[in-house]
Amino acid sequence: IANLYNVHRATVHRIVKLYKEKGTVEKKKNPGRPRILSDRDVRAVVGVVHKNRRVALADIAHAIPTKVSKSTIRRTLHRQGIFS
Repeated sequence: IANLYNVHRATVHRIVKLYKEKGTVEKKKNPGRPRILSDRDVRAVVGVVHKNRRVALADIAHAIPTKVSKSTIRRTLHRQGIFS
């Protein structure tokens, strides 16, 4: 099977073992609370910051349709690689 699909034997072994144990090889749903901001909201936040780098977190929070805290805005910006 490994040669047929051009993958390592260990990969085939792991997948077969997973199928025997769980009955499926599909990935599990990610644990944890879902994010409050959609991808569109995140793009809006980044857009506001790119227009005015010195805008306050509270002003960014008011600029998007979803009601979020300043901490959420800060974490979102950090995830996007935007600091201070």
